[in-house]
Amino acid sequence: MYGSLFYVLPILAVIAKTVFRAVLPLLIGCMIAYVVNILMCFYEKGYARICRMAAIAPLQRPLCMTLSYLSLVLVILILWWMIVPQLLSCIRIIATDFPQVLELLCEWANEHLQMDLGMGNEIRAWMNEPFCWDTLIVKIPRLAKGMKTSLEKLGSWLLIFLPGLMFSFYLLAAKESLLRMGSSLIDRCFGVFQGKKIRYVLTVLNQSFHHFLAGQTIEAVILGMLCTIGMWILRLPYAAMIGCLVGVTALLPVIGAYIGAAAGACMLLTVSPVKALVFLIFLTILQQIEGNFIYPRVVGHSIGLPGIWVLAAVIVGGGAFGIWGILFAVPLAAAIYRLLRPSIN
Repeated sequence: MYGSLFYVLPILAVIAKTVFRAVLPLLIGCMIAYVVNILMCFYEKGYARICRMAAIAPLQRPLCMTLSYLSLVLVILILWWMIVPQLLSCIRIIATDFPQVLELLCEWANEHLQMDLGMGNEIRAWMNEPFCWDTLIVKIPRLAKGMKTSLEKLGSWLLIFLPGLMFSFYLLAAKESLLRMGSSLIDRCFGVFQGKKIRYVLTVLNQSFHHFLAGQTIEAVILGMLCTIGMWILRLPYAAMIGCLVGVTALLPVIGAYIGAAAGACMLLTVSPVKALVFLIFLTILQQIEGNFIYPRVVGHSIGLPGIWVLAAVIVGGGAFGIWGILFAVPLAAAIYRLLRPSIN
């Protein structure tokens, strides 16, 4: 029995991997539709209040759906326009002046911190090392191979993303009929009484994730604005760009804070090591305030979960499942809290 299972498991793993690759565009389409649906519900509520004429009622769905996708694309383009050009400029400066910056950092540490890093002579030798064409010629094929691999991966992801994007259009256009079909299928499979309970649980889960995404976005905007204002007060350069970058990375749980801090510090390091150090201290204090006061109140209030349980869900979810645990632990805890609250009270 165990011998046959030993041979069957690899086959099942290959089948599961193939099935997952086949349905991955559909899963991506469902995720895109779920996010865009949050914006679409907001637009549809506003449309229903403003335009009450029956003649233009059929335009509500296509118009609101188009506005939702355009709003999402517009936000992405604005963030790209604000962050990417200056980020590339900073990367260019770092790549060009990195030896000089590192030497200045060593000299500043030797002078102010009484620390002998022992790298000044090595950096100067590296800067004065003659350019070698042979080394460059050897590296060119490797660079070309890496670029080819990157383009192939980009093409494969586009082949997955574009069908998923098209699938999200159809999901949003016919979401009511799809929900009715799903409800009928649940009743047929589990019965009317059990189907009612299942639909209630699914509704609570949907509301929890919906409010969590909205609250997480609001929290990221608040953090980005506070970072920008604080950098302006401290007279730090790149305030708007770094604040925007910190706000965007704040959408990623835990790791986003480190990405924003590292990127901002690298940008400021091209200007002054002291300014980079001031930024890191300021952002550490701001993230402590955000993590202990703003995040539990904003996200916890939006999903109806007390702040202490938000912190507990983040700690337990992150410890058990890492980033994905943090991402799903808070809305899942909010759903469980809402489901169990009537029984506890």
